[in-house]
Amino acid sequence: MPTKLNSFILPDSIIKKMKDKIEDAKIKDVEVGFNLCAEDNELYDESHCVGTECEIEMPEKCSRGTKVGIFHTHSESLQPSMSDIAHAYKFGMNCIGTVETKKIRCHIRKDKTHNEKDRESIISNIVRFEDPLSYREDLESYRRWIRARNILQDKYLNFIDII
Repeated sequence: MPTKLNSFILPDSIIKKMKDKIEDAKIKDVEVGFNLCAEDNELYDESHCVGTECEIEMPEKCSRGTKVGIFHTHSESLQPSMSDIAHAYKFGMNCIGTVETKKIRCHIRKDKTHNEKDRESIISNIVRFEDPLSYREDLESYRRWIRARNILQDKYLNFIDII
């Protein structure tokens, strides 16, 4: 059944593509995803990409319409990284599908539009906590990152479980 994401409807056809990408990620053991674009308030997918084990780069624009977010996979968690939060805040949404549980969650910006001051605050947290972090090697740094990420997530995003 289609799902409402702010002013957009996420059609079943895109949800199916999200599920297919989760299966691709499982087979390839990397992050995969695509841009979520809108034209006349209709969502469509574009620019299907393959990343690395823990990262994916997506084009900044859609060929037509407006980029309103992305979908990509994580191996284990539906929780966004700080970079995922920054992306959701800038464009409006970031949907994550996890290989481990096969669930999909969309993180949606709380405000109708973003403001540059808040976006810079998110980016400064990425530079402070996420960029230097060697995941799980230093437990205290990882805990600080989790706390900072949770604060940003609670302040700027809501989420909707798709499946």
